Amino acid sequence: MNEKAIDFFVRQFGVEESFYTNKLGFMFRDDLNIICYGKVVKNSVHKRWMKYIKQTFGYKVKYPFAFYLLHEIGHKMTMEYMTHKLEYHYMIASPYINEPKKMCKYMYMKYMSLPPEFLATEWAVEYAKKHPRTMKFLEKCA
Repeated sequence: MNEKAIDFFVRQFGVEESFYTNKLGFMFRDDLNIICYGKVVKNSVHKRWMKYIKQTFGYKVKYPFAFYLLHEIGHKMTMEYMTHKLEYHYMIASPYINEPKKMCKYMYMKYMSLPPEFLATEWAVEYAKKHPRTMKFLEKCA
């Protein structure tokens, strides 16, 4: 894991720091302005998300680690669209995202359609399409 390169990359988007963790997975903490990242776990949630991205945005994710990282940066880049009402709905749905046994396909689609998730994913797709060489580099950093 090339943590220095990843940290340098995320700082370009105004993120204060990034941290590798093998317990938390990928997340953007807007209260601390940090991104946590880890290994991509190819479980049922991962498969659903890849399918959702392909169906919704017409984009096939070639570099999963890079895309997960971009999605978290996308939260930073689109956070101006968050409102208190959206935060409330987001907080209700959030506990289920990493619990595939608790989240049916319908709930997962609803979660991914919440504006913060949709916008972060959309931002990541657009960035990935414009910067394929960066995606390949980031994947090698994993």
